[in-house]
Amino acid sequence: MEIDLDKLVWTKGAPSVYRSSKIATRGFCADCGTPLYFAYDDGGRVDLTVGALDEPELIIPRYHFAVESRLDHWHRPDDLPEERSDENEALIARYRAVSD
Repeated sequence: MEIDLDKLVWTKGAPSVYRSSKIATRGFCADCGTPLYFAYDDGGRVDLTVGALDEPELIIPRYHFAVESRLDHWHRPDDLPEERSDENEALIARYRAVSD
């Protein structure tokens, strides 16, 4: 799930953060280690780990991203759009910009 950073409120304290690549950070619970989000340095959005939310059933998915890495036996087929991360030109450009 993507959400604007300025709309995100942590009710049990801010997560711990680590740099997971040259262009992004990840937030996690320092107490239990649960992954909570992924955020690019140059964007105002974060990708939330929906399963870590208190009420994940309230989230309505809009699409599936990085489908090349999903476990098909855990996926319930639906009519939502799907995208492979290795076919996302904006994502590829982000990583190329820091690796050159």
